[in-house]
Amino acid sequence: MAKKRENEQAQKAFGWASRDPSGILSPFHFSRRENGDDDVTVKTLYCGVCHSDLHTLKNEWGFTKYPIIPGHEIVGFVTAVGSSVHKFKVGDRVGVGVIVGSCQTCDICEQSLENYCPKMKFTYNSTDHDGTNTYGGYSDMIVVHQHFVLQFPENLPSDAGAPLLCAGITVYSPMKYYGMTEPGKHLGVAGLSGLGHIAVKIGKAFGLKVTVISTSPKKEDEAIKKLGADTFVLSSDPAKLKAAANTMDYIIDTIAVVHPLAPFLSWMVGSCIGGMKETQEMLDFCAKHNITADIELISVDNINMVMERLAKSDVKRLGKEATLECITYGGIDDQAVAAAEKLTSTEDEENNIAMESSKVAEKLDQEKKRKNQNSILKPKKKKYRSIHNLYLETNPINL
Repeated sequence: MAKKRENEQAQKAFGWASRDPSGILSPFHFSRRENGDDDVTVKTLYCGVCHSDLHTLKNEWGFTKYPIIPGHEIVGFVTAVGSSVHKFKVGDRVGVGVIVGSCQTCDICEQSLENYCPKMKFTYNSTDHDGTNTYGGYSDMIVVHQHFVLQFPENLPSDAGAPLLCAGITVYSPMKYYGMTEPGKHLGVAGLSGLGHIAVKIGKAFGLKVTVISTSPKKEDEAIKKLGADTFVLSSDPAKLKAAANTMDYIIDTIAVVHPLAPFLSWMVGSCIGGMKETQEMLDFCAKHNITADIELISVDNINMVMERLAKSDVKRLGKEATLECITYGGIDDQAVAAAEKLTSTEDEENNIAMESSKVAEKLDQEKKRKNQNSILKPKKKKYRSIHNLYLETNPINL
């Protein structure tokens, strides 16, 4: 069988990919294109874990192309630049967000709205200009056209700043577009999720009065005492929701699950991330006002467990983004890579791992149905050196 073009490019790369709708991530060897004249090669330091990653891994939106390497909240440092690149140099700390390509010539692109370009390329799960699949930040490096690389402000931490590249711009863009920068205006934030808690921080930095709207009374202290919201509305209480009607200028809905929209429709605004100019503006704004995501830092060894927790809205610290620590930095990550290298030393062995991962997914699903549970069988509490070992311990199989 002929090799895919992704395996024939100039730079060897390593990541964690899913091969099927089970969504299970396992070691994956592939390659990136050679650094071209307009390209920047970035060594990944941190990558945020977004709920969109989970939807795409499991093909819940119906257009996933396997194998897939997720990740579109990437912070790293530059290792190579092309001859036409003058904005970045080797050693710079940079960010790569949700998009890595567009036509750059249409009226939309000329307005710095590349995120609406008909030829826009997502950081993962898109077909690149050369016909290969785009692979995201759950990998050790990425090659990106300079136009889609962002300067990462010096005082923004890499780990807690990474989620701003998606969650940050998703809430910042509509606030700017709808003029929600006037101090004293009243912003409602529906949901205290990864997006929601950043929306509260940005709203307060703009000088807005901020009200958090949530179905959970437990989130009131988090909203007011920790994040600085002014008021809290319990949306599961009809009387309190009615009392809050017509008191807000806008509402940003950050709730990631299906829910009634009727109570919010008259005030609601929307967003589809943002263009490159606006995303850079957002990063600079957050740096100026010391805005970061509240994160739970994980190692790549735990990424499958984190995805299961994300599916159940079980992130340890309420309303936080999880951030994936780079698989080649941070001590344990080096060990995980070394273990994965032993498991995937040849293409045949890697294909075997992919097939066995699918078998494990089937076994876990059968176990879930047998016990009539709503989640997969949890692994034993111990340290694991690689994702694949994690699933071997959960349900042993023969390699």
